[in-house]
Amino acid sequence: MAEEYVKTKIERVRYLFKFETLSSYTAISEITFANEGLEYINIIKYDLGEYKPFLKITDTNGEILEFARAQEAGQGEYSGYLIDIYLPEGRELQPHCRRTITFQSYSLSSESNEESNYKNAKYVVFHFEMVDEVNSYVIIEAAEHFDSSDVVDVIDQNGEGIDERELVRLVEEGKIVGHSGGSRTYLSFKGDDARRTLRITHRHDVPKRLLNWIRVGLGFGVVSALLIPAGLLYSLGNGVAGLNVFVTYPVFVITTLIVIKGWLFLKDLDSQLERYNAAYIVLVALLIIELVSIFVVSCLMNGTGF
Repeated sequence: MAEEYVKTKIERVRYLFKFETLSSYTAISEITFANEGLEYINIIKYDLGEYKPFLKITDTNGEILEFARAQEAGQGEYSGYLIDIYLPEGRELQPHCRRTITFQSYSLSSESNEESNYKNAKYVVFHFEMVDEVNSYVIIEAAEHFDSSDVVDVIDQNGEGIDERELVRLVEEGKIVGHSGGSRTYLSFKGDDARRTLRITHRHDVPKRLLNWIRVGLGFGVVSALLIPAGLLYSLGNGVAGLNVFVTYPVFVITTLIVIKGWLFLKDLDSQLERYNAAYIVLVALLIIELVSIFVVSCLMNGTGF
């Protein structure tokens, strides 16, 4: 085992996940390293555990730190993502001192093998090792304008979830503490020698106010699709010369529906929205046909001197 790895001890970890969209997020980890040796340390070894896209590492003073893949990566107990973090000259980690290093990365999409449990839902699953004597804190901030929910459970060394009674015990002992406020979820946890993993399933939900707007727009389109043919028949039967006035209304309706349909990128959140998505496409197509019919009838009426 590398000497630098032995000398440094992780005392505290703070995770912040800020969602930019439903499945992409910025991940910030603030890790406090302690030097338990008697010599200055200018290289800190840290095992990322997995690939971190667009990784940037900064010191407490905001200076960007250089890093590289360690020679020991992929050997023994190390993953292939063990890195060496180089501290600047004059800012080595002194004996019996601490230093908080910030890791920032960006995830473009979520990947999970548990999709069948959350059909038609946008969600992300986070895993955290519950390391003994390490205080860990997690903050998850949902994407703007969306509701969210978080489900917390614990996995044992065999990859199986612990029973509810054991989970309640961990909460009562203060090993897992959590609460929500606004668009954020806050959790803190501390491990023991059981070497378990904390799992958080974060899911975005469609706000009810947005669903209501989509339903109103759908109803507006249905009513309009019925009124326009009725108005057209009325005009033909009564010889109305100002038939062109009907052109403005369907154009307005089509524009409105297309704008509302732009919100339906949320359709993966709920199977009900998938039905709305198809209905919007049918309505827009029907209204376009009716708009063309108005032009044709208008031309025929003007040509016959109606």
